[in-house]
Amino acid sequence: MTLFSADGWLFFMRWFHFLAGITWIGMLYYFNFVQTPFFATPEATPVRVGMIAGSLVGRALWWFRWGAMLTFITGWIMILDKMGRLGLRGFFNTSYGWAIFTGGGRS
Repeated sequence: MTLFSADGWLFFMRWFHFLAGITWIGMLYYFNFVQTPFFATPEATPVRVGMIAGSLVGRALWWFRWGAMLTFITGWIMILDKMGRLGLRGFFNTSYGWAIFTGGGRS
């Protein structure tokens, strides 16, 4: 079955990387555009204390932390897979390798 081959696992790594990245960036937007402005309002003091004591903030930080970590780990797994197949020199002979090395092609 090709699903359990190396290419099948790489397919799953790409999807885990994609979904973890969405979780990570989604939580970042939540913190920047929803939670931080809400905490800055003085009339939200009782609700703010309840959110902190009720561990809503802790749960949101847990998802943020592990979304970032899973994105990082799955990204490294995919890079190491490409380097294992092509070698270091072969990896940098591809546009894929240089795009990753330069941060997505930013110049």
